Amino acid sequence: MKPKKAIYAFSGDPITYGHIDIIQRAAKIFDEVIVAVGVNPAKKYLFTLKEREELAIRSLVEIKNVKVISFRGLLVDHAFENDIPVIIKGLRNHEDFGFEMVLHHVGESQKLGIDTFFIPSRQELQHISSGAVKAIQLEQGTLTEYVPMVVKQKLEERLSEQFFCGVINVTDKTLEMITRRIEHMPVHIINIDALKDEIKNHVSDETIHDQSLIVKIRKAVYGKRGLILLKMNENLADKISYLCNNNLIYLNDTSSGLSFINTLKKKIKNDSNGKLLILEKDDPKHAEKIQSLLEETFTVFKEVVTSLK
Repeated sequence: MKPKKAIYAFSGDPITYGHIDIIQRAAKIFDEVIVAVGVNPAKKYLFTLKEREELAIRSLVEIKNVKVISFRGLLVDHAFENDIPVIIKGLRNHEDFGFEMVLHHVGESQKLGIDTFFIPSRQELQHISSGAVKAIQLEQGTLTEYVPMVVKQKLEERLSEQFFCGVINVTDKTLEMITRRIEHMPVHIINIDALKDEIKNHVSDETIHDQSLIVKIRKAVYGKRGLILLKMNENLADKISYLCNNNLIYLNDTSSGLSFINTLKKKIKNDSNGKLLILEKDDPKHAEKIQSLLEETFTVFKEVVTSLK
């Protein structure tokens, strides 16, 4: 009889699409896959054990037969105590194979009857690693093909101390109010519309427009810490809301507002990340609502946002 349960253990610092692919494929083979976030005493982690576990839970929420836990100690001990006969290992290259074979033999030496099931990574994911993800973030690179959006946002916060929020149709007066009222943290306003106009004056190819815009934004935010407000119009927001992790403040003052709002809500649902604050033009409580959004989205703002009244 085939084993019904298997365990996939990793550091998850942070979880990547490479990890997720192995877990998804294992979940098609076994009735239940336990994803175990572990602790290696020899490693120094970017995220705490609890944070790594939470990121894994949020990233794997759509896979119904996967359960995320955290553990300490020998993996084979944990597997034996929980009646899990198989350990799953992902392999990116021959170096991974050599390393994992050693761990397999070490596990066998404990004589607990736990076996190993190897799954090779897909070719298009072989370059992805937690280390590469951190290095890319330190240089403000694009991470959308490496990690889920929830992980991208946490990396920006932890490594770069950056908190991105998109502002659409929001007046300069409101932006000035946000800047004035936030203490102990810099606020930067990046006018994406203006950057786009600069490119149009020099480049005619639309494809190059988009690539050039991303590079310009990357340079504009490089090294900046604090709250970064990306000011953009509706058309740009539809294309690049991922840059602010679908965290958006939208002033609804156009006839196309409802359709655009539905588009943004769909993005948030599909990416399992983001918050949308809709401001009506004549609403006198813009300040209070913006404060609430920032505090819900970024816990740090509970400490740095003063009364926005």
